[in-house]
Amino acid sequence: MKSSALPASMLVTLALSAWATPARALDVDRSYLSHGTANCQAALPVFDGNIRKRPKAIANEGTSAAFITCDFENGPNGLRKISGVAIYLKNRSAATAVVNCTLVQGFGDTQYEANVTKSQELAADGEGALVWTSDDYAGNRLTVPSTSCSLPPGVEIFGTQLEFPEYVGS
Repeated sequence: MKSSALPASMLVTLALSAWATPARALDVDRSYLSHGTANCQAALPVFDGNIRKRPKAIANEGTSAAFITCDFENGPNGLRKISGVAIYLKNRSAATAVVNCTLVQGFGDTQYEANVTKSQELAADGEGALVWTSDDYAGNRLTVPSTSCSLPPGVEIFGTQLEFPEYVGS
């Protein structure tokens, strides 16, 4: 006749697990930094004549403003909750320039939160950044962000950055 008793090793494991502290999830802040050419492109073909895509930047080398769209991959299955987005800018002209960018959240026709527009004044031959965080969205994490920027002549996007927590276990 077979015994229904548990093996001693299994009893020890069960007993120890009763006193073990519960495992805690651990998130580590991560950053994904890339050149402007990785995520950004001219918004319409009409702007292509003014836009130069160099290995490290996308620049407006025309004489009028050009719209640039930057889109960001949101990890496997779009489940990553992004805590920040940054667009890094360089003004290569001899005059002050103002860049306006709008961060849009949503996938397809669905918009998750209100669009947030920010502006950055760049001195001649100066650099700057536009940064959006969850604070811009009432503490909610960003989900599927894209930006639309109006680049004045002589201004380039040389970098983009995503900040996000990554679950690394307990």
